[in-house]
Amino acid sequence: MAKFLLVSGSPRSGNTELILKKIFEALPKEKELILLRQKNINHCKGCLSCDKLKKCVQRDDMQAIYPKMQAADVLIIGSPNYFDNVSGLMKDFIDRTNPFYKTDKLKNKKAFFVVVGGGEVENS
Repeated sequence: MAKFLLVSGSPRSGNTELILKKIFEALPKEKELILLRQKNINHCKGCLSCDKLKKCVQRDDMQAIYPKMQAADVLIIGSPNYFDNVSGLMKDFIDRTNPFYKTDKLKNKKAFFVVVGGGEVENS
């Protein structure tokens, strides 16, 4: 059975979280939903220690998320669309996955992205 890891990058309990929770409810038992707004995740320091050591030297909640990402078969990442980009929380999360960049630790995983936004579509 596949293991699912869902990650919400919304700073609020809003539409992104609502959609991820609906997906979460529909999935089989081996699943976890991480709300980044409830985690302590520092900004990437750009020290590049992770390139040499293949792990991040910072001690925060990302240390517990790394093995969950490796154990999951499917990653479902959700973020609100802020100024045509992901939220700051999600950007920090993405930056902090740099230890995986030059490795095979996330190889063959399926990834899905949920981006929630509003407003009018231009040039439609």
